[in-house]
Amino acid sequence: MAFILTIPANASVAVNRFWGNDKTVISATLYIAVWLDGLTSTNGNFLTSNTKILPGISSFDQQQLPKGIDFVCTEIRALAQTTGTNEASGTPGLALCTWVDPAPVNFKNCDFTITQGALLFASSGTDVTNFKASTGNDDDFRTIVPFRIRGGINFQINAALPNAGAANQGIKLEMRGYYLANTDQSTGNA
Repeated sequence: MAFILTIPANASVAVNRFWGNDKTVISATLYIAVWLDGLTSTNGNFLTSNTKILPGISSFDQQQLPKGIDFVCTEIRALAQTTGTNEASGTPGLALCTWVDPAPVNFKNCDFTITQGALLFASSGTDVTNFKASTGNDDDFRTIVPFRIRGGINFQINAALPNAGAANQGIKLEMRGYYLANTDQSTGNA
């Protein structure tokens, strides 16, 4: 059975989008790459006041999105590099990682959270890294209950590791979703 909706030509139809009429929707993937032993010195925080936008390493500037630009995360994954890297090369070393290794046990056993005044997402490291059993691919995104990171307000991405992070082990967190940007504003890092 099919239903056809007919709207008379003289009818007034209101458009009500949940994101508001003054927003533009832009599909995006946000990411941050870190060395695991570096998380020890930041209490597990992926983002710090020193975080900068660097292609291949970070799409974040410090600990917040630009004011007027929100991000709704719908999928998440963490990729790992534990072989063939040299942390001594620092940030450029992260840009050269291929992100194809299994996640280190220390990350798989962490408590992983994203907060912005309140808890937005909570998981184990295993939940955002290990998909081989169900899909055959370790690098698939995990679909999650969507959450919104508001622009202009600090937020934290945190991995509470059970042990100190090892040298030469990198993690790249990727969050897929969409920006809700004011129509007169660029995302700055899309």
